[in-house]
Amino acid sequence: MNLSINKVKFDVQLEDDTTVLDLINAQYLESKEKVVTEILIDGELFFIDDENDFANILVKDINEIDLSVKTSLELAYEALESCNSYIDTVIASIDQLTETYQSGDQQTANVQFSEVIEIIDLFVQLITGIHKTFKRNIVNLSEQTPIVQQLEIHLFSIIKALLPAKEKEDIIMLCDLLEYELKDNLTQWKIQAIPAMKKLSQY
Repeated sequence: MNLSINKVKFDVQLEDDTTVLDLINAQYLESKEKVVTEILIDGELFFIDDENDFANILVKDINEIDLSVKTSLELAYEALESCNSYIDTVIASIDQLTETYQSGDQQTANVQFSEVIEIIDLFVQLITGIHKTFKRNIVNLSEQTPIVQQLEIHLFSIIKALLPAKEKEDIIMLCDLLEYELKDNLTQWKIQAIPAMKKLSQY
C-alpha cells in the first residue's frame, strides 16, 4: 500500500490487521493538535464525519491512501473566515425579531426569540472554540488581542440580561438589548476582534 500524508509519500511497513482508523489515530497520537479532515482511498474521497466508519477498512485491501491532515490552528483560521457571514445572519435575525416585538405580535416574537438565542449560542460556541485553540497555540494571546476577551465578556453579560427581560416580558428592555447592545457587540466583533485574530496568522 502506498501511504501519503498531505500528498507527501511515506515508506511504511504496516501489519495486515492495520485499519484506516489506526492511521487516523496515529496522527492524533503524534500530536493532539493534528486533525485528519479527508481521506483519499484509491481515488475515492471520504470526509471524516465519523471516524468509526473506518474501523473495519483494512489497509492491506487498499492500493493507495492519502490523508489530508491539518492542525487545529489551521482549522480555527478557516472557521474564523466564516464568522463575518455568521454575524450578518445573527444581526438579520435580530432586526426581524425587534420588528416583530414592535408590531405587538408576541406569539411570533417568542418563537423568533428562541431562534435568535439558539443562533447566538452557536456563534458563542464557534468563537469560543476558535479562541481556545488560539490560546493553546499562540503565546501572549491576551496581550495581542485584548479586544477579544473584552467583547466575549460583554457578549455573555448581554445574553445573561436578555433572559430575565424576556421572562418579565419587558419589551422595551428586550428591544434595547437586542437592537443596541447585542448588535453593537456583534458589529465590534466584525470591526475589531476578527481582524485582530486574523492578523495573528502573520506571525
